[in-house]
Amino acid sequence: MNPSLRTLHISSNWHILQIDDDDDELEEFLRSLPRRCSALRSLLLGGTIPQVSLEHLSNLQQLTCLNLSYVYRVPSPFNSTTATALSTLPSLTDLRIPDVFIEYLGDLISTDGFLTLESLHIKGGDPPGIARTLRCISSPVLHEVYLWDVNRATGRDPVEHLWAFLKFSESLTKLQWCAEEWKDGFEESDFTCVGIELLEPLLVLKNLENLEVLSDSLADCPDSTISCEDSRRIAQAWPNMKNLSLYSSLFPFTLRSLITSVDNLETLETLSIEEVHNDNLAPSSDRLVMFQDACESHGPCNTKYLSELLIANIQDRWSDCDDLFLAVYLHTVFPNVCDITCSERPTVSKLISIRRSGSPVDDI
Repeated sequence: MNPSLRTLHISSNWHILQIDDDDDELEEFLRSLPRRCSALRSLLLGGTIPQVSLEHLSNLQQLTCLNLSYVYRVPSPFNSTTATALSTLPSLTDLRIPDVFIEYLGDLISTDGFLTLESLHIKGGDPPGIARTLRCISSPVLHEVYLWDVNRATGRDPVEHLWAFLKFSESLTKLQWCAEEWKDGFEESDFTCVGIELLEPLLVLKNLENLEVLSDSLADCPDSTISCEDSRRIAQAWPNMKNLSLYSSLFPFTLRSLITSVDNLETLETLSIEEVHNDNLAPSSDRLVMFQDACESHGPCNTKYLSELLIANIQDRWSDCDDLFLAVYLHTVFPNVCDITCSERPTVSKLISIRRSGSPVDDI
Protein backbone atom coordinates (compact mmCIF):
# COMPACT_ATOMS: atom_id res chain seq x y z
CA MET A 1 0.00 0.00 0.00
CA ASN A 2 1.37 3.41 -1.02
CA PRO A 3 2.46 5.40 2.07
CA SER A 4 1.53 8.63 0.30
CA LEU A 5 -2.11 7.53 -0.13
CA ARG A 6 -4.45 10.39 0.82
CA THR A 7 -7.96 8.88 0.38
CA LEU A 8 -9.15 5.37 1.24
CA HIS A 9 -12.63 3.77 1.08
CA ILE A 10 -13.17 0.33 2.60
CA SER A 11 -16.54 -1.39 2.26
CA SER A 12 -17.67 -4.95 2.92
CA ASN A 13 -20.62 -6.86 1.48
CA TRP A 14 -23.90 -5.27 2.60
CA HIS A 15 -25.77 -8.54 2.04
CA ILE A 16 -23.78 -10.54 4.55
CA LEU A 17 -25.64 -10.08 7.83
CA GLN A 18 -23.85 -12.83 9.73
CA ILE A 19 -20.87 -10.98 11.11
CA ASP A 20 -17.85 -12.81 12.39
CA ASP A 21 -17.02 -11.25 15.74
CA ASP A 22 -13.45 -12.44 15.55
CA ASP A 23 -12.03 -11.00 12.35
CA ASP A 24 -8.31 -10.88 13.07
CA GLU A 25 -7.45 -9.92 9.51
CA LEU A 26 -9.44 -6.66 9.57
CA GLU A 27 -8.23 -5.90 13.08
CA GLU A 28 -4.62 -6.23 11.96
CA PHE A 29 -5.26 -4.14 8.85
CA LEU A 30 -6.70 -1.25 10.89
CA ARG A 31 -3.87 -1.53 13.40
CA SER A 32 -1.26 -1.29 10.65
CA LEU A 33 -3.02 1.45 8.69
CA PRO A 34 -1.34 4.43 10.45
CA ARG A 35 2.09 2.93 9.75
CA ARG A 36 1.36 1.95 6.15
CA CYS A 37 -0.57 5.12 5.18
CA SER A 38 0.86 7.85 7.37
CA ALA A 39 -0.29 10.58 4.96
CA LEU A 40 -3.94 9.46 4.89
CA ARG A 41 -6.33 12.42 4.98
CA SER A 42 -9.75 10.87 4.25
CA LEU A 43 -11.08 7.48 5.36
CA LEU A 44 -14.49 5.89 4.77
CA LEU A 45 -15.55 2.59 6.31
CA GLY A 46 -18.81 1.00 5.19
CA GLY A 47 -20.85 -2.16 5.11
CA THR A 48 -21.02 -4.93 7.68
CA ILE A 49 -17.89 -5.06 9.79
CA PRO A 50 -17.16 -7.24 12.82
CA GLN A 51 -16.61 -6.14 16.39
CA VAL A 52 -13.07 -4.96 15.81
CA SER A 53 -11.61 -2.03 17.65
CA LEU A 54 -11.60 1.32 15.88
CA GLU A 55 -9.27 2.90 18.42
CA HIS A 56 -6.30 2.33 16.09
CA LEU A 57 -7.69 5.06 13.82
CA SER A 58 -6.66 7.62 16.43
CA ASN A 59 -3.07 7.10 15.25
CA LEU A 60 -3.83 8.57 11.81
CA GLN A 61 -2.30 11.91 12.69
CA GLN A 62 -2.96 13.54 9.30
CA LEU A 63 -6.61 12.43 9.06
CA THR A 64 -8.99 15.31 8.37
CA CYS A 65 -12.14 13.44 7.28
CA LEU A 66 -13.51 10.25 8.87
CA ASN A 67 -16.77 8.72 7.63
CA LEU A 68 -18.29 5.82 9.58
CA SER A 69 -21.89 6.63 8.61
CA TYR A 70 -22.36 3.52 6.50
CA VAL A 71 -20.99 1.00 8.96
CA TYR A 72 -23.51 -1.68 9.91
CA ARG A 73 -22.75 -3.12 13.30
CA VAL A 74 -24.65 -4.02 16.45
CA PRO A 75 -23.92 -2.53 18.87
CA SER A 76 -22.98 0.80 17.32
CA PRO A 77 -19.38 1.34 16.16
CA PHE A 78 -19.47 4.71 17.90
CA ASN A 79 -19.26 3.95 21.61
CA SER A 80 -17.58 5.75 24.49
CA THR A 81 -14.25 3.99 23.90
CA THR A 82 -14.19 4.85 20.20
CA ALA A 83 -15.35 8.42 20.87
CA THR A 84 -12.58 9.00 23.40
CA ALA A 85 -9.94 7.63 21.04
CA LEU A 86 -11.10 9.60 18.01
CA SER A 87 -11.36 12.80 20.05
CA THR A 88 -7.56 12.97 20.14
CA LEU A 89 -7.12 13.17 16.35
CA PRO A 90 -5.20 16.45 15.96
CA SER A 91 -6.30 17.39 12.43
CA LEU A 92 -9.86 16.02 12.17
CA THR A 93 -12.25 18.57 10.66
CA ASP A 94 -15.08 16.38 9.30
CA LEU A 95 -16.62 13.51 11.31
CA ARG A 96 -19.55 11.35 10.13
CA ILE A 97 -20.89 8.73 12.52
CA PRO A 98 -23.91 6.41 12.86
CA ASP A 99 -26.17 5.28 15.69
CA VAL A 100 -25.31 7.69 18.47
CA PHE A 101 -27.36 6.19 21.31
CA ILE A 102 -26.91 6.92 25.00
CA GLU A 103 -26.83 3.18 25.81
CA TYR A 104 -23.53 2.91 23.92
CA LEU A 105 -22.13 6.13 25.39
CA GLY A 106 -22.84 5.33 29.02
CA ASP A 107 -19.25 5.74 30.14
CA LEU A 108 -17.76 9.16 30.64
CA ILE A 109 -16.20 10.76 27.57
CA SER A 110 -13.50 13.40 27.65
CA THR A 111 -14.93 16.89 27.20
CA ASP A 112 -11.67 18.28 25.80
CA GLY A 113 -11.56 16.51 22.46
CA PHE A 114 -12.21 17.08 18.76
CA LEU A 115 -10.44 20.44 19.00
CA THR A 116 -10.29 21.06 15.24
CA LEU A 117 -13.72 19.73 14.22
CA GLU A 118 -15.62 21.93 11.76
CA SER A 119 -18.40 19.63 10.52
CA LEU A 120 -20.34 16.88 12.32
CA HIS A 121 -22.78 14.46 10.65
CA ILE A 122 -24.79 12.02 12.77
CA LYS A 123 -27.01 9.41 11.11
CA GLY A 124 -29.32 7.82 13.66
CA GLY A 125 -29.36 8.25 17.40
CA ASP A 126 -31.41 9.53 20.31
CA PRO A 127 -31.40 13.03 21.85
CA PRO A 128 -29.49 11.99 25.01
CA GLY A 129 -26.78 10.28 22.95
CA ILE A 130 -26.48 13.23 20.60
CA ALA A 131 -26.26 15.63 23.54
CA ARG A 132 -23.48 13.59 25.16
CA THR A 133 -21.57 13.53 21.87
CA LEU A 134 -21.86 17.30 21.52
CA ARG A 135 -20.60 17.80 25.06
CA CYS A 136 -17.38 15.92 24.30
CA ILE A 137 -16.56 18.33 21.44
CA SER A 138 -14.51 21.37 22.41
CA SER A 139 -13.84 22.75 18.95
CA PRO A 140 -14.16 26.55 18.71
CA VAL A 141 -14.65 26.25 14.94
CA LEU A 142 -17.54 23.78 14.69
CA HIS A 143 -19.78 25.56 12.18
CA GLU A 144 -22.14 22.89 10.85
CA VAL A 145 -24.06 19.98 12.38
CA TYR A 146 -26.30 17.57 10.48
CA LEU A 147 -28.54 15.18 12.41
CA TRP A 148 -30.62 12.60 10.51
CA ASP A 149 -33.05 9.95 11.72
CA VAL A 150 -33.10 11.28 15.27
CA ASN A 151 -35.20 9.05 17.51
CA ARG A 152 -38.34 10.60 18.90
CA ALA A 153 -38.29 11.89 22.44
CA THR A 154 -41.09 12.43 24.92
CA GLY A 155 -42.02 15.08 27.42
CA ARG A 156 -39.38 17.82 27.72
CA ASP A 157 -36.48 15.66 26.52
CA PRO A 158 -35.99 17.52 23.21
CA VAL A 159 -35.64 20.90 24.92
CA GLU A 160 -33.30 19.58 27.59
CA HIS A 161 -30.93 18.03 25.07
CA LEU A 162 -30.98 20.91 22.59
CA TRP A 163 -29.22 22.99 25.25
CA ALA A 164 -26.08 20.99 24.39
CA PHE A 165 -25.66 23.36 21.43
CA LEU A 166 -25.07 26.28 23.82
CA LYS A 167 -21.28 25.82 23.77
CA PHE A 168 -21.28 26.47 20.00
CA SER A 169 -23.17 29.77 20.17
CA GLU A 170 -20.27 31.67 18.60
CA SER A 171 -19.28 29.25 15.83
CA LEU A 172 -22.34 27.34 14.59
CA THR A 173 -23.80 28.67 11.34
CA LYS A 174 -25.68 25.63 10.00
CA LEU A 175 -27.88 23.11 11.82
CA GLN A 176 -30.08 20.38 10.37
CA TRP A 177 -32.25 18.26 12.68
CA CYS A 178 -34.38 15.62 10.94
CA ALA A 179 -36.41 13.24 13.07
CA GLU A 180 -37.00 9.64 12.10
CA GLU A 181 -40.16 8.87 10.17
CA TRP A 182 -43.38 8.09 11.98
CA LYS A 183 -43.55 4.71 13.70
CA ASP A 184 -46.53 3.03 15.32
CA GLY A 185 -46.67 3.33 19.06
CA PHE A 186 -45.62 6.97 19.37
CA GLU A 187 -48.08 8.82 21.55
CA GLU A 188 -48.67 12.43 20.58
CA SER A 189 -49.72 13.27 24.12
CA ASP A 190 -46.21 12.39 25.36
CA PHE A 191 -44.78 15.38 23.49
CA THR A 192 -45.18 18.47 25.68
CA CYS A 193 -42.94 21.04 23.99
CA VAL A 194 -44.08 23.01 20.95
CA GLY A 195 -43.62 26.45 19.47
CA ILE A 196 -41.17 28.92 20.92
CA GLU A 197 -40.44 26.69 23.93
CA LEU A 198 -38.95 24.05 21.65
CA LEU A 199 -36.87 26.66 19.80
CA GLU A 200 -35.66 28.36 22.98
CA PRO A 201 -32.32 26.49 23.28
CA LEU A 202 -31.42 27.35 19.68
CA LEU A 203 -32.01 31.08 20.10
CA VAL A 204 -28.55 31.34 21.69
CA LEU A 205 -26.94 30.42 18.35
CA LYS A 206 -26.53 34.03 17.32
CA ASN A 207 -24.51 33.35 14.16
CA LEU A 208 -26.90 30.78 12.73
CA GLU A 209 -27.48 31.25 8.99
CA ASN A 210 -29.17 27.97 8.03
CA LEU A 211 -31.60 26.03 10.19
CA GLU A 212 -33.73 23.06 9.19
CA VAL A 213 -35.95 21.18 11.63
CA LEU A 214 -37.97 18.37 10.06
CA SER A 215 -40.37 16.19 12.04
CA ASP A 216 -43.70 14.57 11.28
CA SER A 217 -44.75 14.61 14.94
CA LEU A 218 -48.31 15.82 15.24
CA ALA A 219 -49.44 18.52 17.62
CA ASP A 220 -52.80 20.14 18.07
CA CYS A 221 -52.06 23.06 20.36
CA PRO A 222 -53.70 26.22 19.02
CA ASP A 223 -52.65 28.09 22.17
CA SER A 224 -48.99 27.33 21.43
CA THR A 225 -48.73 29.05 18.07
CA ILE A 226 -45.69 31.23 17.53
CA SER A 227 -46.85 34.76 18.24
CA CYS A 228 -45.73 38.05 16.72
CA GLU A 229 -43.64 38.68 19.83
CA ASP A 230 -42.03 35.25 19.40
CA SER A 231 -41.28 36.09 15.76
CA ARG A 232 -39.51 39.28 16.81
CA ARG A 233 -37.45 37.30 19.34
CA ILE A 234 -36.47 34.82 16.65
CA ALA A 235 -35.39 37.62 14.31
CA GLN A 236 -33.40 39.31 17.05
CA ALA A 237 -31.69 36.03 17.97
CA TRP A 238 -30.77 35.15 14.38
CA PRO A 239 -29.84 38.41 12.62
CA ASN A 240 -27.88 36.54 9.92
CA MET A 241 -30.48 33.87 9.10
CA LYS A 242 -30.64 33.08 5.38
CA ASN A 243 -32.48 29.76 5.10
CA LEU A 244 -35.05 28.82 7.73
CA SER A 245 -37.13 25.64 7.58
CA LEU A 246 -39.41 24.72 10.50
CA TYR A 247 -41.18 21.91 8.70
CA SER A 248 -43.19 20.44 11.54
CA SER A 249 -46.56 21.04 13.13
CA LEU A 250 -44.60 21.52 16.36
CA PHE A 251 -43.94 25.06 15.11
CA PRO A 252 -47.37 26.46 14.20
CA PHE A 253 -47.36 30.07 13.00
CA THR A 254 -50.25 32.43 12.43
CA LEU A 255 -50.55 34.63 9.35
CA ARG A 256 -49.64 37.62 11.49
CA SER A 257 -46.59 36.02 13.08
CA LEU A 258 -45.48 34.74 9.66
CA ILE A 259 -45.61 38.28 8.30
CA THR A 260 -43.78 39.57 11.38
CA SER A 261 -41.03 36.99 10.83
CA VAL A 262 -40.58 37.93 7.19
CA ASP A 263 -40.55 41.63 8.05
CA ASN A 264 -37.87 41.26 10.73
CA LEU A 265 -35.60 38.54 9.32
CA GLU A 266 -33.93 40.98 6.97
CA THR A 267 -31.32 38.60 5.51
CA LEU A 268 -33.76 35.72 4.88
CA GLU A 269 -33.60 34.07 1.45
CA THR A 270 -35.84 31.01 1.87
CA LEU A 271 -38.54 30.19 4.43
CA SER A 272 -40.40 26.88 4.85
CA ILE A 273 -43.23 26.48 7.36
CA GLU A 274 -45.46 23.43 7.71
CA GLU A 275 -48.44 24.94 9.47
CA VAL A 276 -49.93 28.44 9.47
CA HIS A 277 -53.16 29.29 11.24
CA ASN A 278 -55.38 31.85 9.55
CA ASP A 279 -55.95 34.42 12.28
CA ASN A 280 -56.21 37.36 9.91
CA LEU A 281 -58.74 36.75 7.18
CA ALA A 282 -62.34 36.43 8.35
CA PRO A 283 -65.36 36.03 6.08
CA SER A 284 -67.14 39.25 5.25
CA SER A 285 -70.02 40.40 3.12
CA ASP A 286 -67.67 42.96 1.60
CA ARG A 287 -64.62 41.04 0.48
CA LEU A 288 -62.90 44.11 -0.97
CA VAL A 289 -63.10 45.97 2.34
CA MET A 290 -61.79 42.90 4.17
CA PHE A 291 -58.91 42.55 1.74
CA GLN A 292 -57.90 46.22 1.93
CA ASP A 293 -58.06 46.26 5.74
CA ALA A 294 -55.95 43.12 6.04
CA CYS A 295 -53.25 44.32 3.66
CA GLU A 296 -53.07 47.79 5.18
CA SER A 297 -52.71 46.34 8.69
CA HIS A 298 -50.18 43.60 7.99
CA GLY A 299 -48.43 44.22 4.68
CA PRO A 300 -47.04 44.43 2.14
CA CYS A 301 -43.67 43.15 3.30
CA ASN A 302 -40.76 44.86 1.62
CA THR A 303 -38.42 41.88 1.63
CA LYS A 304 -34.97 42.42 0.20
CA TYR A 305 -33.61 38.89 -0.26
CA LEU A 306 -36.50 36.46 0.30
CA SER A 307 -37.10 34.54 -2.92
CA GLU A 308 -38.88 31.36 -1.78
CA LEU A 309 -41.74 30.91 0.68
CA LEU A 310 -43.14 27.42 1.28
CA ILE A 311 -46.21 26.93 3.45
CA ALA A 312 -47.41 23.33 3.64
CA ASN A 313 -50.87 24.19 4.88
CA ILE A 314 -52.93 27.17 5.98
CA GLN A 315 -55.55 26.14 8.49
CA ASP A 316 -58.68 28.26 8.47
CA ARG A 317 -60.42 29.41 11.57
CA TRP A 318 -63.21 30.42 9.26
CA SER A 319 -64.25 27.91 6.62
CA ASP A 320 -65.39 30.67 4.26
CA CYS A 321 -61.86 31.89 3.50
CA ASP A 322 -61.37 30.35 0.07
CA ASP A 323 -58.25 29.69 -1.99
CA LEU A 324 -58.81 32.70 -4.23
CA PHE A 325 -58.78 35.15 -1.38
CA LEU A 326 -55.74 33.53 0.23
CA ALA A 327 -53.89 33.68 -3.09
CA VAL A 328 -54.63 37.37 -3.60
CA TYR A 329 -53.70 38.11 -0.01
CA LEU A 330 -50.35 36.28 -0.12
CA HIS A 331 -49.53 37.82 -3.49
CA THR A 332 -50.18 41.30 -2.13
CA VAL A 333 -48.50 40.89 1.25
CA PHE A 334 -45.36 39.29 -0.24
CA PRO A 335 -45.00 41.18 -3.54
CA ASN A 336 -41.25 40.63 -3.91
CA VAL A 337 -41.16 36.91 -3.14
CA CYS A 338 -40.66 35.13 -6.46
CA ASP A 339 -41.85 31.66 -5.47
CA ILE A 340 -44.79 31.18 -3.07
CA THR A 341 -45.94 27.58 -2.62
CA CYS A 342 -48.76 26.17 -0.51
CA SER A 343 -48.26 22.44 -0.98
CA GLU A 344 -51.47 21.18 0.66
CA ARG A 345 -53.57 23.84 -1.05
CA PRO A 346 -52.12 23.71 -4.57
CA THR A 347 -54.87 25.92 -5.97
CA VAL A 348 -53.48 28.82 -3.93
CA SER A 349 -50.04 28.37 -5.51
CA LYS A 350 -51.54 28.11 -8.98
CA LEU A 351 -53.62 31.25 -8.55
CA ILE A 352 -50.59 33.21 -7.35
CA SER A 353 -48.63 32.08 -10.41
CA ILE A 354 -51.47 33.13 -12.70
CA ARG A 355 -51.67 36.52 -11.04
CA ARG A 356 -47.93 37.05 -11.35
CA SER A 357 -48.01 36.12 -14.99
CA GLY A 358 -49.81 39.41 -15.58
CA SER A 359 -53.47 38.43 -15.38
CA PRO A 360 -55.59 40.90 -13.41
CA VAL A 361 -57.19 39.73 -10.17
CA ASP A 362 -60.66 39.83 -11.69
CA ASP A 363 -59.57 37.34 -14.36
CA ILE A 364 -58.33 34.71 -11.94
